[in-house]
Amino acid sequence: MGTLLVLGGRSEIGVAVARRLAGREASTVVLAARRADDLDGEEKSITGTTVERVEFDADDLTSHRPLLDEVADRHGGIDIAVVAFGILGEQARAERDPAHAVQIVHTDYVAHVQVLTELATLMRERGSGTIVVYGSVAGVRVRRANYV
Repeated sequence: MGTLLVLGGRSEIGVAVARRLAGREASTVVLAARRADDLDGEEKSITGTTVERVEFDADDLTSHRPLLDEVADRHGGIDIAVVAFGILGEQARAERDPAHAVQIVHTDYVAHVQVLTELATLMRERGSGTIVVYGSVAGVRVRRANYV
């Protein structure tokens, strides 16, 4: 068993995956999210393993690699990474406010590309690891109601 890192530590699906793998595939679960000290409910719902919390701001691209290195160094690597962060934003606002549209795209696309590239590099250097990524069908079935 190894270390499971959940990027998006308050994501319902990310936490659900952590609950399923805790104690079976992972001896340690690391929940990474903004306001990590506020993850009491998520942490308590994961049993059978050690749970840690770390601060993670997906939009701070320069913080990704140092965070991954810190978690990997503390635990001897990251065996499984679940990437389950994102924002919904407000479509009506995004249609009027380019900055809001860019904010959504930055978090839901740019930040994913950055952290996934860093994770893949880290795992490749180590010679092992699994990455699980959750996204949205909105990217495949684009509609006016959610095109951003």
